[in-house]
Amino acid sequence: MCCSLAPPAWLLLVWRLPRGSPSPSCVSLGDQVKDVFCGGYHTFAIAEDGNVYATGLNNYGQLGLGDAESRSRCELVDA
Repeated sequence: MCCSLAPPAWLLLVWRLPRGSPSPSCVSLGDQVKDVFCGGYHTFAIAEDGNVYATGLNNYGQLGLGDAESRSRCELVDA
């Protein structure tokens, strides 16, 4: 599955979690995305303004959101 990425409404392909089989979906971040980094079960996006967004498995706090709850939507990481 492929997403069409066109500024300024950038889209990011993410996995929906938890329960059941993951299914990819496109979500709007509202910011222009500069970089995307993916791990086995999580994704980070860095916006042009420096904001960092995270989504995915977070059972060990690897998303940096201050808890261990997995995310199925992109969430702004407090820096």
